[in-house]
Amino acid sequence: MARIGFIGLGNMGGPMVRNLIKAGHSLSVFDLSEEAMNFAVQSGAVAAKSVPEAASGVDFVVTMLPVGANVKEVFLNNGIIAAADPETVMIDSSTIDVETAQAAHAASKAAGFDMIDAPVSGGVTGADAGTLTFMCGGDKKSFEKAKPILEAMGKNIVHLEIGEPDFDSPSYVVSAAKKALDNGFTHYGPSAGQPELREAIAVHQGEFNGYDISPERVIVTPGGKPVMFFSILALVEKGDEVIYPNPGFPIYESMINYAGGIPVPMKLEESKDFNANVNDLKKLITNNTKMIIVNSPNNPCGSVTSVEDLEVISKIAIENDIVVLSDEIYKEMYYEGDH
Repeated sequence: MARIGFIGLGNMGGPMVRNLIKAGHSLSVFDLSEEAMNFAVQSGAVAAKSVPEAASGVDFVVTMLPVGANVKEVFLNNGIIAAADPETVMIDSSTIDVETAQAAHAASKAAGFDMIDAPVSGGVTGADAGTLTFMCGGDKKSFEKAKPILEAMGKNIVHLEIGEPDFDSPSYVVSAAKKALDNGFTHYGPSAGQPELREAIAVHQGEFNGYDISPERVIVTPGGKPVMFFSILALVEKGDEVIYPNPGFPIYESMINYAGGIPVPMKLEESKDFNANVNDLKKLITNNTKMIIVNSPNNPCGSVTSVEDLEVISKIAIENDIVVLSDEIYKEMYYEGDH
């Protein structure tokens, strides 16, 4: 596992520190914010007293410097360049000007180590055995910018792309949105969604799933997170256990914790094409189990739960009076087989 110096947590650094610690990496962290440092230490990181200390004796440095940070001061005058301990420094150049980023790159090269851009608040989620698992939060241009830099270094890269298609919205969708604005759809609508939209969704889902759905049972939310959050918040009480897929969409665990529930990870096995062993699922059930979250196709693994496994999960849920929250956001992004 890697030894990582983490300097300047920024907005995204906290969760990254926690995930890196969970993955078994050792972290030395320095940030001017006492709150950020406390969080890092509570997550298992070692608190450094200075930038040079955080960068000393590590495999590489990650920094999520906030907008406006004086990167020249940090990299050129605070010891990282002079020490030249890390093999690699990763920066978020989207928060600084091009001239400063170029100066930092040039100085690092002269000191004998590489500097990698992690644009738009990106960062490293894991590194060992020459493999760099790289995650970048942002648009396609950000990924395209990061990819050649890493691959030019000869790194074996695992791409964790964002969960959306790589093409723009169809023109007829864009035209319909513009028409709606021109026609005055600019005010508050019904909380459950526009009646016409709910009816269209009911028809579509009924045809897709093969059974009738009443529009009254359809609720439209601004994105996938709210509907999961509403369901968990409405059903999960303090102390209730919620079984969720792991690896899985990170929001599951955080929402369960927010509601006062207890997250119970259901491991996805590589040997089963990153699906759960449903026989192991039975062992996770207790008297406190309130909900099972099923995500097929899975984010981030892309795995699809078989009909046979879904039937077993359904039987377990019915026998134990457990609610199933089925996240099927990627159900129409299939390359083979049926949902």
